[in-house]
Amino acid sequence: MRTLFRVVIVMLAVTVAGILSLVAHPGASAQGMRSESDACPKQLHLRSPEQVLEAHLAAFRSGNAALIACDFAKDAVLILPGAVAQGPDQIQATFAGFFQAAGAINSVTVTSTTTQGGSILMTYKVDSEHIVVSDGVDTFVIEKGRIVLETAYLGGLTTR
Repeated sequence: MRTLFRVVIVMLAVTVAGILSLVAHPGASAQGMRSESDACPKQLHLRSPEQVLEAHLAAFRSGNAALIACDFAKDAVLILPGAVAQGPDQIQATFAGFFQAAGAINSVTVTSTTTQGGSILMTYKVDSEHIVVSDGVDTFVIEKGRIVLETAYLGGLTTR
């Protein structure tokens, strides 16, 4: 029961951190939020879906929410159980909340990827300072080198 309570707290912390960032700075780039004038890597539109996923995983492993936001289109949507983030700034805030709750990322292990055109299904494990995801599942829809839709399910989420 105690573990379930801690899992719920972590999931709420991730969602609340993202929402609080947006409320405190709606549409702004203050407090580390990227803006369109911030430098993302150039030529993103030339990447294949596999290259987008590689860059996305590298940014995730580094804990860099601003770099993760570069992978998303301006009108992108990230869907999590019970929460939706729209656009790179909200998505960045969501990932920043996750990194704050998770602490240092120890490892990210991709257990499978299935690709069809611009759509990718990925299963994975995450081990971090404060949380473990033993059975994560994300889907990505990628167009013109950017993620337009991502769904994420942190299966087997436990806290330490």
